[in-house]
Amino acid sequence: MRSRDKDKMKLTSNKNSNHQEINLPEKVLVVGLDGATWWLLERLMQDGAMPALTKLIENGVRGDLASTHPPLSPVAWTSLATGILPGKHRIFGFFDPRYTHVRAPRLGQTTRPVSAEGIGAPTLYQYLNHQGQTTGLLMVPVTHPPQPLQGYVVGDGILTPNEQSDYTYPSTLKEKVLAAVPKFRVRPYEYLRERLEFIDETTYFVEQQGRAACWLMENYPTDFTMVVFTATDVIQHYFWKYMDPTLSPYTTREGNEARPKLRRFYNLIDRLLADLVTQAGPRAVIILVSDHGFTSAKRVFYVNRWLYEQGLLSFDKSSEGRLRERLVKHGLTQERLFGLLKKLDILNLRQRLRGRDHLGAGIAVRKGIQDALAPKVDWTRTRAYAGNMGEPYVYINLEGRDPGGIVKPGKEYEQLCSLLCSKLAELHDPATGQCVVRKAYRAAELYPGPYAHEAPDIIVDFHDASLITSDSVQVSTTFQDDQTYRGVHDPNGILLLHGPGVQKGRQIENTRIIDVMPTVLHLLGAPLPEGLDGRVLTESLAEHFLSRNPVRYTTSIARAHMPESTGFDSYTDEESSEVEQRLRDLGYIT
Repeated sequence: MRSRDKDKMKLTSNKNSNHQEINLPEKVLVVGLDGATWWLLERLMQDGAMPALTKLIENGVRGDLASTHPPLSPVAWTSLATGILPGKHRIFGFFDPRYTHVRAPRLGQTTRPVSAEGIGAPTLYQYLNHQGQTTGLLMVPVTHPPQPLQGYVVGDGILTPNEQSDYTYPSTLKEKVLAAVPKFRVRPYEYLRERLEFIDETTYFVEQQGRAACWLMENYPTDFTMVVFTATDVIQHYFWKYMDPTLSPYTTREGNEARPKLRRFYNLIDRLLADLVTQAGPRAVIILVSDHGFTSAKRVFYVNRWLYEQGLLSFDKSSEGRLRERLVKHGLTQERLFGLLKKLDILNLRQRLRGRDHLGAGIAVRKGIQDALAPKVDWTRTRAYAGNMGEPYVYINLEGRDPGGIVKPGKEYEQLCSLLCSKLAELHDPATGQCVVRKAYRAAELYPGPYAHEAPDIIVDFHDASLITSDSVQVSTTFQDDQTYRGVHDPNGILLLHGPGVQKGRQIENTRIIDVMPTVLHLLGAPLPEGLDGRVLTESLAEHFLSRNPVRYTTSIARAHMPESTGFDSYTDEESSEVEQRLRDLGYIT
């Protein structure tokens, strides 16, 4: 018997004959398109760029998929994998809340990225393994370091530190994947750039990922397979300005040059989707999802600046600190200084960018300006602060939890939280006069569960997703227009189901990302464990399927089946720095 046939036998369960007897699909394939939004996909389908997706929609069920709040990738993908909200799984952002200094890297605190070992609840993959079913994961976020399971893990679309990392389980699989697809990369975006060539390069590396996915599915078939393409998110962050006709860059020469390249990119995504569907076979249910949608950034709310104006965040009063504060007060912000340097080209940036063909020079200069102008926080007088760019969080500088914390637990903490929630609820944008906050939540109110105490203290829900938050302190105003024309996360992602037992040509509503996991369990004939926040999307399933396969529940699968946490040292200091720099280059953190 050939070795690859032996591998197939190792990973394939013996339940397929039983599934056919009770009309269950043979397998489930989940394809994730990070950041995909129907608004854009519908335009591409109308243009004929995505025929495979069009066909799946005609013969399946589709709808919006509500993300987590906020719609951050590690939070959302973990909620999809666990079927529960963040207060029960412990992933609240890009940094591990168990780490002592997790809160604010911009303000000088050290951090550790989140990891698979930090997830505080069993995942879909572990539940399926407990039921004797196998799982295969390719580039699924928050799976680094790869955890042992019946099946395989290859890469993490966000958190794998570098190409030298041990990014597969079993470890021997890495060599086999690279032998089959030599150009496969877990970190193709070494140098991120807004130049149009980046679209072509990303398209090439996505094609390699698709080849790796098909090779894995052919050689290591599993009952459940999940493949996530994070490149869609990266492309949309950088080039949304050429996708949204309402933005002025859309009609520029560069915009006209970018759109054919972008069409080729999404056409490749569509062809890879078709390949994966074919590889899965006619007895598979296909679920297409995104962790959030996308929209255009229009306004920026500088949370730390607002906290400073409220007297809750203080800066160093040394002569150096006073100088920085005066510069910022008079409008010499990092963005203005960087813009001036680019305009005058004092540092010969244009030549550097041409010669090195990446944004490394610009990133280094921007970081240098940021470090030079950043006012130093006086933690002995700071009561509250913001976390990272894009995270609508406010943290209390709590005594006993935060380094140098000054707010006492109990009455003082409760009063400060209540004050912040009240003030945020009254926050108006001076440009429009409109109230911008729908509600400011306490952590336990929005994220109930055993890890609510590790969550951000205040979570802000804005009326409009085009208003984004920034933790920058080098600004002289609380609100301003966003001048980058960048794409940002919208709370509504996509959902599509197709295959045996699924209805055809129907649109469904009120679906949430936490509903995917229980739906997959049900499709594969597994009972639902207690304590899930999500539900089976029964409205997407055919009546004959539901009548023969009613939703079942069990108390036998409990937290006892979750592997013990090994602590937060999933990364070395060097690996942690690499991941943080990657997140910074992607624009996820500052």
